[in-house]
Amino acid sequence: MLRWPRALVVAFALVVVLHAPSLFAKFYCDDALFVARLDGAIASPAPGPFAIYTFAAGGPGDLSPFWWTSPELRLSFFRPLSSALFAIDHAIFGHAPLGYHVHSIAWLLAALFVVALLHRRLLGERAASLATILFALAPIHTTVANWPSARHVGVAGTLGFLALLLHLRARETKRLPILAIL
Repeated sequence: MLRWPRALVVAFALVVVLHAPSLFAKFYCDDALFVARLDGAIASPAPGPFAIYTFAAGGPGDLSPFWWTSPELRLSFFRPLSSALFAIDHAIFGHAPLGYHVHSIAWLLAALFVVALLHRRLLGERAASLATILFALAPIHTTVANWPSARHVGVAGTLGFLALLLHLRARETKRLPILAIL
């Protein structure tokens, strides 16, 4: 059985190797829509880089892609950070999906690192090693790596696991969560 920290290195390697094929993937579904909106090629229901996950704003001037629904349909996901990150990718990489995929894999690695710290804190060394490797092998991560507009899962997961880790540290140290980092 792998021991800590060697298991963490193996888990990182697994994520990189398993998701390397996504580096050759093209834009998929919402990715192409977001790129076209950021290019200005098609109108966006909600302007600005913080609302690219708005698909229908409702109202008479809305050019909703859901023509079969009510004109008052509102479909908007609150993902300002993921929207801004996608807009930054667009500003840097333009129409080359490679950079978008690398960025998404970086968020997977960040989530893995925080989850590994959480496992190490809550489980014994052997269980933490196994749990971290199993997390790295989870097939759902392929969606995040292959589909840059699904990066919000990696972003929210990383920040959510970090919040849980900080909460646990704050409870143990009886200090405010921000001071628990120090």
